[in-house]
Amino acid sequence: MKKNAITDTAYIHRRHIAPGKGNYPLESPIYHSVKYTFDDLEHMENMFGQDNDEYFIYSRIASPTVRELEVLLAQVMGEEDALCSASGMGSITALTLGLLEKGDSIAIPLHSYGTSRSYAKKVLSKFGIESVFLSWPDLANLAAIKQKNPNLKMLLIESITNPMVRVPDLQQIIGECQKIGIIAAVDATFASLSPAKLASPDLYVVSLTKYACGHGDTLGGAVMGNKKLIAQIRATQLLLGPSLDPYSAQLILRGLETYPLRRARMVDSAQKIALFLEGKPQIKTLWYPGLPSHPECQIAREQLWEPGAMLAMTLKKNNRSQIQAFIKKLKLFKLTASLGSTKSLIAPVEVFYTRDLNAAEKSACDIEPGTMRISVGLEDTDDLIADLKGALEIL
Repeated sequence: MKKNAITDTAYIHRRHIAPGKGNYPLESPIYHSVKYTFDDLEHMENMFGQDNDEYFIYSRIASPTVRELEVLLAQVMGEEDALCSASGMGSITALTLGLLEKGDSIAIPLHSYGTSRSYAKKVLSKFGIESVFLSWPDLANLAAIKQKNPNLKMLLIESITNPMVRVPDLQQIIGECQKIGIIAAVDATFASLSPAKLASPDLYVVSLTKYACGHGDTLGGAVMGNKKLIAQIRATQLLLGPSLDPYSAQLILRGLETYPLRRARMVDSAQKIALFLEGKPQIKTLWYPGLPSHPECQIAREQLWEPGAMLAMTLKKNNRSQIQAFIKKLKLFKLTASLGSTKSLIAPVEVFYTRDLNAAEKSACDIEPGTMRISVGLEDTDDLIADLKGALEIL
């Protein structure tokens, strides 16, 4: 029996508690509310379509927590604005469907994330958007590609390619895009939050799941660029619905506070691991942009702030039983997809990233059964080297 006259309504319409004037939380609160209210109808109507960071209506459109992340990402990438999505592929979906129309074409290098290629083949094609897949030499001849494909409207290219860590000449390529009048969108996931030194693409896209979050426990993606293009993409995303939730945004914001320290440690370890692996008799080919032996080492030095924390290598002994034995011997490098978390990871490239490629396309990308992609984590560098040494010794 109730001891007072309070009704059940009190459980719902409770008093909100917030710090008073001049008293602020050191860490931003998580605004998990889906809906935001106004004092009167006129005030609410005036907010529709307004571009500001002070008023919110519905979290699918925008929320304070997600917007805080977007503002930070735009700042660190040196761009005017940013738009977050529920995953990296969510951002690519919003980017492409927001800017491309039926009859348009998009160019994507074969040296790209497999899911990006598959999305173009299986989804964009349903909307009448044609995909043009480029070989590595094609990147130096975009004008000729445009001449053959007059409806070409966008190039989606990675600043460090997934999974083979090649480095395109973004300065030349973006300059060519501007000359022939197509949108240059750069997927900077492997380079993480490092913009290109000498080039300014129209847009960056990045998977926040990886280095930005950094702990392998949260999905997120973002597109960054000028306000006009971001506004156009945002208008499409709010209809599609792949919005980032506030809890994930807060975890990514928390991860970003240690991002510079984590990234520096990972890159330093990757460089030392690459030096250890180079010339090992068990390895046929090694790709790391920080090594002089990498085909685009000079481009990486001139156009990237650092060579990254990803490596690729092809084992000389590459039948399935030998690959299985090598992976099973590893203790610290965990067998899985994804990258950029605290733990070091390894993935056979042919198994994870080439299901949409034929034999000739795999060969053009230097992918063999024994090709491995390595994501360097935060473990002690000497421990990681010892782990790889022990696994190589059985081959």
